[in-house]
Amino acid sequence: MFARWLILGTLGLMCGRRLGGQTSADLVRQKYEVDQQHSSVGFTARILRVVKVPGRFLHYSATIIYDSLQPEHSSVTAIIVAKSLTTDMSFRDNHLRSADFLDTERYPLIVFQSDSIRRQSDGLMVMGRLTVHGITRGVALPVTIVLPPFINNPASGIVNVAFEATLKLSRGDFAIAGTNKYNPDFDPATNLVADSFDVTLEMAGQRQGYRDQTLSGQSPPSIGDTLLQVIETRGIDEALRLYVTLHRSQPLGYNFDVGQLDLLGHILVERGQPRNAVRVFQLNTEAYPGKAGTFDALGEAACLIGDQSGARLAFQRAAQLDSTDTTPIEMLRRLKTPR
Repeated sequence: MFARWLILGTLGLMCGRRLGGQTSADLVRQKYEVDQQHSSVGFTARILRVVKVPGRFLHYSATIIYDSLQPEHSSVTAIIVAKSLTTDMSFRDNHLRSADFLDTERYPLIVFQSDSIRRQSDGLMVMGRLTVHGITRGVALPVTIVLPPFINNPASGIVNVAFEATLKLSRGDFAIAGTNKYNPDFDPATNLVADSFDVTLEMAGQRQGYRDQTLSGQSPPSIGDTLLQVIETRGIDEALRLYVTLHRSQPLGYNFDVGQLDLLGHILVERGQPRNAVRVFQLNTEAYPGKAGTFDALGEAACLIGDQSGARLAFQRAAQLDSTDTTPIEMLRRLKTPR
């Protein structure tokens, strides 16, 4: 049971351990998730030595830990689902997904992880490892800071940040042959697909805020709203016992979906009650053991109280449940390796 982490003695030993200038709580407070509605991952390749063919990837995720005062403490993990590429031409897209190019069935993910970040006059230089087509190469990614950390709406507490970057890559470096075994109509000799291609990143990151969130006003009523009232009057232990009782006796009388305890936990964090939040997130992992997001939330709350051991356990489970979830991947390596 994950609840075994929460022995007070363990928490006392773990609290305050620093990771190369950052505590585990710092990592959570400096963490941003890429907002796909306001971001893009694009690429451009030339054919016939002249014509530029643009494309983009539709499905990707990235977790950024960004310390604006000390960028060298920052890091990023990004994952792109290779088969989500599109050039707005289906037969060309299918060919690019085939073993002639990206071979997305065999190599479904494109992964980037930073190794070091340094400040430079016009932004940041991000050094890291890029894995494409099963081959990993070191790359240097010049990044422009478009928007430093900024709270757009104080009522919500949401923090936004934005970056741009352009990188030139070589197909040959990643053994992307560009042959025509799977598309005989494509003639490499006459189509003249360039070896180099440009990748353009426009990344809007967001750290969610919960200041203006509420659990009240739902029908059926939110179980989270009921538990919040009990926590405030009779304490966390009584609230968790009530959850078990109501879930058993009135399963249709309250909204018990996964988002209710998740929101309750985040509201508790916002109100300065991270230890209570850990207990709530733990309950959510037990109610929904197949949801990676419940373990992500538990891991972050464990970081906030300094329980790095508990955080690792939660993030390891999240990573097992969802291989494209960048949060546990990034948090696990940061908890293991200081910057």
